[in-house]
Amino acid sequence: MSNIIPSQNQPVSMTSREIAELTGKRHDNVLRDIDNLLKTLSSELRAGFSMTYEGDPEHGYRYFILDRDSTYCLVAGYDANGTQGGHTYE
Repeated sequence: MSNIIPSQNQPVSMTSREIAELTGKRHDNVLRDIDNLLKTLSSELRAGFSMTYEGDPEHGYRYFILDRDSTYCLVAGYDANGTQGGHTYE
């Protein structure tokens, strides 16, 4: 698992595997949620998600690396504009 407190020169990020572990969800369900979320986001907001593979792409395991804002958007369940129930969160 990555460091909870990042160095000053390192951007804050989290993998889909870490999100699954912290939320108690299965990783395949987290991947499904990310895939569904990506369908709703603009290309600018999709930039916070980076898909990669452990092993080779044909036989390896897919996972995502998410920046801080993308992690928050996924875990909190807020829409891409940061709103829920008419309230804006910044």
